[in-house]
Amino acid sequence: NMLTMCTPFDESSVDYINSMDIDIIKIGSPSLYDTPLLEKIRDHSTNPVIISSGGCEIEHIDKLPEDKKTLVSQKLKTCSTKNTLKIFIGTSGTDEATFLNKDKLTTLNIPPLRNSLKAVPEILDETVKYFVDRDGHDYRRLSLAAQNMLSKYQWPGNLRQLVDLVQALLSRKDKEIVNVDEIQEIITLQGPGGNILIENNILSLSMKEAKKVFERAYLTRQLELVGGKISELSRRVDMERTNLYRKLQSLDIEYKKKKKTTS
Repeated sequence: NMLTMCTPFDESSVDYINSMDIDIIKIGSPSLYDTPLLEKIRDHSTNPVIISSGGCEIEHIDKLPEDKKTLVSQKLKTCSTKNTLKIFIGTSGTDEATFLNKDKLTTLNIPPLRNSLKAVPEILDETVKYFVDRDGHDYRRLSLAAQNMLSKYQWPGNLRQLVDLVQALLSRKDKEIVNVDEIQEIITLQGPGGNILIENNILSLSMKEAKKVFERAYLTRQLELVGGKISELSRRVDMERTNLYRKLQSLDIEYKKKKKTTS
């Protein structure tokens, strides 16, 4: 009674999936803007399609050009009318799903993480264990103070922010105990919306381009945190000052303070 599902990331993968007689095609959220891939699926596959919204909001569909919006809408409508499979999309209100047939919409209200703050320490620990097991990281434990802080935090980025925070903590390979200062630093880097301060379309960039976008966002924010002091920034990011100056210049980051005029 198991259905098989596979995600293609290029047009040739669609043909491969068709040859394997896979039951469902799942479109990853980064591919929502991949017109050639969407057209390939539309024209060469009769499989039901699930479009993931994990990395995007439904409002992004409204930002698409009309021809691309129509393409996505047509596929969603086709799947919702010809198959008994359900399509799950994330929205903040039913008015954001006007491109679908409202008569067939069923609303599932999923409470935000801030409504379950008492469960945050347990969720954090289970998330840490998951990535330790999956990626081979060393286990890190949050101090009681850090747990108390995150149990009162409002999590504007919801569960996605919590997962990003855990991955950032594990990637640091620091001391086993995570303190409040380290948590505060990552939350600051995540920004007021709870998302890492980099471009939303980061997954559409090449590795070289994505690295440059991340480095610029990372160093810009770190520079703000140290009040523009290069010596402190050098210590904070563990980079020799000469190399740091070159890196800031290559990323077009303004770091020199304006000299005060004297009267």
